[in-house]
Amino acid sequence: MKNKFTLKSICIAAALSIFSVAGYAATITATVSGNWSSASTWSGGTAGATISTDNVVIPSGITVTMDIDVQVTGLLASLNVMGSLNSSATNSLTINNLANLSGSGSLNLQYLELGAAGGMAFTGSATIHKFVSSATSLSLASQVTLMDTLHLKSGSLSLGAGSNLMLGTNSNIKVEDGSLTIGGGLFTGTNSYNVLYVGGSKTAGIELSGAGFNNFNVQLSSGSQNLSLGSNITINGTLNHNMGNLLLNGKTLTIKGNYVSMNSSMISGSATSKLMIETATGLTSNLMFNSGSRSLSDLEINIASGDATLGTDLAINGELKLMKGNLNVINSSTITMNGGSQVSMDNGALQLPAGSFNGTASYNVNYMGASKTASVELTGAGLNNVTLQLNNATDSIKINGNTTVKGMLSLNKGSFHLNGKKLYLQGNLSSSANGWFQASGASELYINTTAGLTDTINFASSMNRLNSLTVNTGNSSNIMIGSALYVENVILTSGGITIFNNDLTVNATGSITGYSTTKYIRIDGTGSLVMNVNSPSAYVMYPVGTTTSMAAAYIQRNSGSGMIGVSTHNGIYQQGTSGVNNATTESVVNRTWDVKSMASASIDLNVKFEWTTAMEVNGFDRNNAYISHYSNFTWDTQASATASVVGSGTYQLSRTGITSLSPFAVVDRNSAVGIAENTEAQAHMYPNPTSDKLNISLPAGNNFKVEVYDGIGNLVLVKDVTDESSKHIDLSSLTNGIYMVKVSHANTQSVKRVVKQ
Repeated sequence: MKNKFTLKSICIAAALSIFSVAGYAATITATVSGNWSSASTWSGGTAGATISTDNVVIPSGITVTMDIDVQVTGLLASLNVMGSLNSSATNSLTINNLANLSGSGSLNLQYLELGAAGGMAFTGSATIHKFVSSATSLSLASQVTLMDTLHLKSGSLSLGAGSNLMLGTNSNIKVEDGSLTIGGGLFTGTNSYNVLYVGGSKTAGIELSGAGFNNFNVQLSSGSQNLSLGSNITINGTLNHNMGNLLLNGKTLTIKGNYVSMNSSMISGSATSKLMIETATGLTSNLMFNSGSRSLSDLEINIASGDATLGTDLAINGELKLMKGNLNVINSSTITMNGGSQVSMDNGALQLPAGSFNGTASYNVNYMGASKTASVELTGAGLNNVTLQLNNATDSIKINGNTTVKGMLSLNKGSFHLNGKKLYLQGNLSSSANGWFQASGASELYINTTAGLTDTINFASSMNRLNSLTVNTGNSSNIMIGSALYVENVILTSGGITIFNNDLTVNATGSITGYSTTKYIRIDGTGSLVMNVNSPSAYVMYPVGTTTSMAAAYIQRNSGSGMIGVSTHNGIYQQGTSGVNNATTESVVNRTWDVKSMASASIDLNVKFEWTTAMEVNGFDRNNAYISHYSNFTWDTQASATASVVGSGTYQLSRTGITSLSPFAVVDRNSAVGIAENTEAQAHMYPNPTSDKLNISLPAGNNFKVEVYDGIGNLVLVKDVTDESSKHIDLSSLTNGIYMVKVSHANTQSVKRVVKQ
């Protein structure tokens, strides 16, 4: 139903046309101001209670007060008000049966009724307390201020050009079988007013469009009658739903006051309708939806203090927005998230005291606001995307049960707290600098994706412990962990783990399983894989590698116990972790293993390192190779041996009696990994090889210090050179072998490999 006022009445036009032929019986004119019933007020006759054939005229400057009820009825009857017509508090004016109310003066009436064939061509101003319109098609042309009630009993009342219907404070519009429309005029509803619908089925119109629209009353003739919304509406007061069905009709209904229903009154929704509950306190009555119409696009709950209760099934096609307050589902009802829908949670919650949640179709969840514990919104089998956009980075979402996220988990701000539960990531991860995970020792994280994760997993520094971490990426790609993490068990089903500048620690009672040459712990920074090594025990295998390949390390303790960390990187650098890369020129395995102890206890270890043919560079001879240890500022030498074959193209060497920890590398007997090229202190040593004396020439001067280290890094000879005559050292007392000679001058040094034979 459209509620507009039109400007012209077909009935009036017909009446005026007939009148022009027939004429009036008499014209009665008010000559002085006075009461309607007083004969002294009129000339040409006396205006009585019923005017059926006369033309009654109130000229400009004259005020007539209706002290009786007046009915103007009949084709030949009219009332022309050029002056003022007032009524007492109890008297009424009725225009009916093709009679006409005209003029351009003013009206101040307690009660005005326009009958089915009544006409109102009046263009002046009118203050009307109760206005009843039954006119078939009436166009209002006047300025009307409604003080009490406009009753649209039947027909169509249009606001024509130049007209304005202004609603007084606490006025009412009662819509029965009539309608209110706009025909070029204005509807001014800025003051608080109410609307009541009675009678049969209808569509709401402009009567609901005023800014002051307050209470909304639906009291149709039976429960089978329907009131359909014609536009989006906001109810600032109470929706009193007493009888009949309220059809949202694809529109948005916003309730900012209260909802009170009786007589099993129902709401009919649709996939495009929206219901917004934005109240200060909870709703008095339950939200009940008609069978066959139990769906909405959006449902928003924003109640400052209190709850809303759903008493029937309801399906959400768009967004269930829980801003404040709770949505309680009762009566064994089910709230269903349809495909592509979303639950948005700020400071509200979805509760099921006697209902259920259906999330079998694909749906998303978006968290806002402060820290909270997740509820049923994460339990659906169709849970797809989950987004955290909390108020602060310190806020968290704590899951309340084992959770599977099939789509994107976006950690934009705040942390996802695993709370001792299992989290299955089957889609992808997006995280920012303000988004991370929190986990305790009982939590389990399963990466079960068809592809890999495109973003890095980060854990809060004080909440970074997992019972298990399972990696099962469909494309065998690595997941990335950007923070320190402690794990009981790591299971590499498909794909590996990349760590950067923080350690991945496997608890003393834990293990890593499922690793291989294609799935291992990839080190892409300064972080280490840390594991427990006890004595006596077998070697503990560290499945570490770089972006190019795995190069496992094996650690065995000869005494003691504790956590040992191993990292690895490509290259062998002259100063252990810096300087020239010897792997570009020397015959080595292009890999460095850095071993560190996580405890202060003394070290006594055996180590084994593993590599593949692809890592061997510059003619590396695996039949004459050894493990070199960077110690005392140089790479030491060992007796060479033949590498063990541990698999197709995979080899291994071991070294025992390690009492200090730093970088290790695999080199052959022909390499010179300890030679440093330093242009500021380039020492020339000759002859090399030598059997006794080694001459040293240093362009920077005659004062320098010489230190000689054996193959395992022990200092075996020291000499201070102060003049030209002493610029040599005697090696004759040393056994034949390879030595590292370090020449130090001021703040510079050169280290060179010298062969004693």
